[in-house]
Amino acid sequence: MKCRNVFGKHREDAKRGWLRLGGICLLAFFAGCATEHIPTYAPMPGNEAMRILRDRAGAIHTVSAQGLITLTKPDGNTVRMDAAIVLQPPERARLQAWKFGSTVFDMTLTPDGLWLIAPPKSDRRKEILAAGANTGHLTRQWLQLITGSFDDPTLSIRESGAQLLLDQRRMDGTTLLCRIDRKTLTPRRYAIQDNTGTERFSLSLNRYIEIGGIVWPREIEAVSGNGSILIELHDIEINGEPPPTAFRPPARAEKVEETPAISGETP
Repeated sequence: MKCRNVFGKHREDAKRGWLRLGGICLLAFFAGCATEHIPTYAPMPGNEAMRILRDRAGAIHTVSAQGLITLTKPDGNTVRMDAAIVLQPPERARLQAWKFGSTVFDMTLTPDGLWLIAPPKSDRRKEILAAGANTGHLTRQWLQLITGSFDDPTLSIRESGAQLLLDQRRMDGTTLLCRIDRKTLTPRRYAIQDNTGTERFSLSLNRYIEIGGIVWPREIEAVSGNGSILIELHDIEINGEPPPTAFRPPARAEKVEETPAISGETP
C-alpha cells in the first residue's frame, strides 16, 4: 500500500486555510477534551507490559500525515504553519511546512544528515535555517525514542499509581526517563537528563488514536534549550509505502549541521 502524497496537497489545502481555521480550532478543542478511544489493559507485570510496548514500536514502519506545526524560540516568539510529514523510523523523516501557500522550509532527515530548503531571499532565512536545524535534531531524538527505548536490558521499570516509570542510564552519561499510562500502555512523556539531573530534552505524546490496530499520538511536543516544536496531526496513515523520493534530498536543498546532540556533560 502506498502512502498518500501528503506533500502534493498542501497548496490546495492552503487556499482553503482561512475557511478551515475556525473549524480546526473548534475540532482541536473538543478533541483535546474527548476521551481517547484506544485499547485498555488490565494490570500486568512490568515485563509483560514491556513486551507489548516493544511489539507496538516494532509494528510501526512508516507514518504519513498532515497537520499544524508550531515552532517556539527560547524568547517565546512563535510561528505556526501548515505541515505535511512522512516518517520512517528510526532514521528517516521528511517535513514540509508552509504559510499562506508559500513553503517556509522543507526538511529531509536521513542517516547521512539533514538537508533544508529555505526561501533564498527571505529576511528571516538564517532564522529559518536555525529553526530547521533544531527541528531536525528534535525529530531525530523523537524517532530514536519511539522505536528503541524499550529494547535495552538495563532499562528499569517501576509502578507509580496509574503510571509505569522507566529509567535507563545511557552510555553517554545521560539518563532516559519515560512515563507510561498504565491503563492504555502508551508512552506519555520522555525526558533526557544530564549527569547533574538537569532535564535537557523532553518529548510529550498525547491525543492517541488507533489506526489499523496501531496506536499513534496526534499531538507531539519536543522541548529543548533551543526551543520547542509542537506538531498536531490529522489524516494519519500508518505503514503505507512512502513515495520513492520522500527521503531523497531535493537538488536545491543544502546540507546543514544539526543542533548539537545532548550529552551527559553540563554546558
